[in-house]
Amino acid sequence: MLEGKSVLVLGAYGFIGASVVRHLRAEGFAVKGLVRNLPTAGRVLPDVEVLQGDLREFDTASDWLAMLDDVGVVVNCAGALQDGGQDDLRAVHHTAIAALGQSCADKGIAIIQISAIGAEPDATTAFMRTKAEGDAALLASGAALWLHRPGLVIGQSDYGGTALLRMLAAVPFVQPIAYPHTPVQCVSMDDLCAVIVSAIHGRPPVGDYDLVEDSPHLLSQVLSATRQWLGFPAARWVVTIPSVLTKTLATVADLLTWLGWKSPLRRLFSQYGGHKCRVLVDGGYRTGACGFVAVMGFASLPGAGGSGSVLPDQRHSGDTRTLA
Repeated sequence: MLEGKSVLVLGAYGFIGASVVRHLRAEGFAVKGLVRNLPTAGRVLPDVEVLQGDLREFDTASDWLAMLDDVGVVVNCAGALQDGGQDDLRAVHHTAIAALGQSCADKGIAIIQISAIGAEPDATTAFMRTKAEGDAALLASGAALWLHRPGLVIGQSDYGGTALLRMLAAVPFVQPIAYPHTPVQCVSMDDLCAVIVSAIHGRPPVGDYDLVEDSPHLLSQVLSATRQWLGFPAARWVVTIPSVLTKTLATVADLLTWLGWKSPLRRLFSQYGGHKCRVLVDGGYRTGACGFVAVMGFASLPGAGGSGSVLPDQRHSGDTRTLA
């Protein structure tokens, strides 16, 4: 697919983007990243070629031409959790990505889009709705597209939902939790990166894939497993936070975003669904509950008692194989 060309990773120093860049380089791919802040990129990815660009300024296909020179595949890991002083959801998730799709279609460049489970036109959050708009634009662009919809991503670093889990798990003696019975489907960062590498190798074929573990866990189980994973002792007491207090804290955190503080307590993570996730299994899809979902995610959370993760097989989009 690459034929000597490079992989361009959007959002290259972010939570997912930095891991994707490192995995691709470890696999021997030539990688360059599109970043907003060059000094930050220099600290996070000191040996990686980076291009400076702000997705809020990519309005048309021609705006992408200079960035796509000598590129064979674009991996879009860029995203913003909500509108704020430095973030514009519609510009980052839809306008820039629609222009990217048009430019890539014209130049024969493939795209791997990292979206999210729950990104639907009628979603309850602007994050999910604008993600869905970007996904739809890419699907209509005619570019070769792998559309990956991960669940809650679990990685060594943290951001968004993972940061919130770690913050709650670090409380000594007492375990505060809201919505403890919410079903959660996770995905490990390593598995997500493995799926991206596999797509660049041409398998599975282009398509729309949900990347989640095959069985959901209760949020209380995921939080307990996170606590164990971080090496903290089990909580002696569990305190369930009323939903009204959770929503109030999230609203305050939303307002503080406009002052530059990006708290993991923002409203996006106080929205608990009940929508259904499709899980690839036995040549087709089955439906499972999926509630608390974050920015992006793919394997069982360590210690959560999961049965493993699934990676779509190359035979057709419905097949799966279990990753060891």
